[in-house]
Amino acid sequence: MPAIERVIPLVNQLPTAIREALVRRLRELAGLGLLTLAAGAAAALMTWSVQDPSLSHATSRPIHN
Repeated sequence: MPAIERVIPLVNQLPTAIREALVRRLRELAGLGLLTLAAGAAAALMTWSVQDPSLSHATSRPIHN
Protein backbone atom coordinates (compact mmCIF):
# COMPACT_ATOMS: atom_id res chain seq x y z
CA MET A 1 0.00 0.00 0.00
CA PRO A 2 1.58 3.32 -1.06
CA ALA A 3 2.00 5.99 1.59
CA ILE A 4 -0.56 8.31 0.02
CA GLU A 5 -3.25 5.66 0.46
CA ARG A 6 -2.41 5.34 4.16
CA VAL A 7 -2.50 9.11 4.69
CA ILE A 8 -5.62 9.85 2.62
CA PRO A 9 -8.02 6.87 2.76
CA LEU A 10 -10.32 8.30 0.06
CA VAL A 11 -7.56 7.83 -2.52
CA ASN A 12 -8.43 4.11 -2.64
CA GLN A 13 -11.80 4.98 -4.15
CA LEU A 14 -10.36 7.02 -7.02
CA PRO A 15 -9.74 5.48 -10.45
CA THR A 16 -6.18 4.33 -11.04
CA ALA A 17 -5.41 7.01 -13.65
CA ILE A 18 -6.49 9.81 -11.31
CA ARG A 19 -4.61 8.27 -8.41
CA GLU A 20 -1.40 8.07 -10.48
CA ALA A 21 -1.83 11.67 -11.64
CA LEU A 22 -2.30 12.79 -8.03
CA VAL A 23 0.87 10.98 -6.97
CA ARG A 24 2.79 12.59 -9.86
CA ARG A 25 1.59 16.07 -8.90
CA LEU A 26 2.51 15.53 -5.25
CA ARG A 27 6.00 14.43 -6.29
CA GLU A 28 6.30 17.49 -8.54
CA LEU A 29 5.25 19.75 -5.66
CA ALA A 30 7.79 18.09 -3.39
CA GLY A 31 10.48 18.66 -6.02
CA LEU A 32 9.51 22.31 -6.39
CA GLY A 33 9.64 22.68 -2.62
CA LEU A 34 13.16 21.24 -2.55
CA LEU A 35 14.25 23.54 -5.38
CA THR A 36 12.81 26.53 -3.53
CA LEU A 37 14.61 25.51 -0.35
CA ALA A 38 17.88 25.09 -2.26
CA ALA A 39 17.46 28.49 -3.94
CA GLY A 40 16.84 30.13 -0.56
CA ALA A 41 19.91 28.48 0.92
CA ALA A 42 22.00 29.56 -2.09
CA ALA A 43 20.77 33.15 -1.76
CA ALA A 44 21.61 33.13 1.94
CA LEU A 45 25.12 31.86 1.23
CA MET A 46 25.70 34.36 -1.60
CA THR A 47 24.84 37.30 0.65
CA TRP A 48 26.92 36.10 3.60
CA SER A 49 29.72 38.42 4.63
CA VAL A 50 32.40 37.86 7.24
CA GLN A 51 32.14 41.54 8.13
CA ASP A 52 28.48 41.29 9.22
CA PRO A 53 27.85 41.45 12.95
CA SER A 54 26.67 38.26 14.60
CA LEU A 55 26.54 36.63 18.02
CA SER A 56 30.22 35.67 17.77
CA HIS A 57 31.50 38.69 15.82
CA ALA A 58 30.82 42.16 17.23
CA THR A 59 31.39 45.17 15.03
CA SER A 60 30.12 48.72 14.67
CA ARG A 61 29.66 48.33 10.91
CA PRO A 62 26.16 48.22 9.40
CA ILE A 63 24.66 44.92 8.29
CA HIS A 64 25.40 44.12 4.63
CA ASN A 65 22.83 41.41 3.97
